[in-house]
Amino acid sequence: MLSKLHPAYCPCRRCFARVLTSFIQRLGERTETGVWQCFATITYSRIEPEAHSSHPTVRARLSPTYAKRLVDNLVKHIGKSIGRRIDFFVADQFGSVNARFHQHLLLAALDLDRYPRQDLEAWLRPRAGWSRFLPYRPGAARYLANYIARHRESNWDFRVGGLAASLPSPKTGTEILRTVDLPRSVFHNTLPRRHR
Repeated sequence: MLSKLHPAYCPCRRCFARVLTSFIQRLGERTETGVWQCFATITYSRIEPEAHSSHPTVRARLSPTYAKRLVDNLVKHIGKSIGRRIDFFVADQFGSVNARFHQHLLLAALDLDRYPRQDLEAWLRPRAGWSRFLPYRPGAARYLANYIARHRESNWDFRVGGLAASLPSPKTGTEILRTVDLPRSVFHNTLPRRHR
C-alpha cells in the first residue's frame, strides 16, 4: 500500500526506513552465517576512562570518537577470542528522555553463538557502562532503520566481509566536487610579508 502512495524514490522518512531495513537485512545475508546473530545495546555512563590514564574522568557528553574506537576494540576482542571474522552494523543514538548516548550493534560470525554473552557484557562494563546482548530478531533491523530515518544526522557504520562503509556525518560535510589544487603562494597567509 505504501508503494501506491509514494513514488519510486520517495525521500520521506517511512520510505527511507523501509529501504534501509531491507539494506540492513541484505547485509545480514552477506555475512558468513547468512543472518545477523546478535543484537546488542551499549549504554555509556557519564564516566569515560582516559586513553592513557588509570583514573576515569566525568564528561558531560561522550565523544563519538571514543565510542567508535570502543566498538572497533570490541569487534577485535570477539574476533581474537573466537578466531573468526566479525561482521557488524552499528548505529549511534541519543536517548529521547535524558539524551544518554548509546549504540546498537548487529553482530554475526561463525561460532559467535558459543561465546558467552555475559562475558561480552563483563568486558564492556568498565569501558562503557551498561550493555546487553540478545539473539537477533528481524525487528531489530527495522528498529535501527526507523531511528536512522527519524534522525538522519545520526552516525552509523558497518563492515561485512570486504564490504565496509563509514558514512560521513552531515556536520563534517561531504566532498562533492574536488577543487583544483592551488599552490601555497596563492593564499595570503603564506606571503612573506605576513610572517613576523
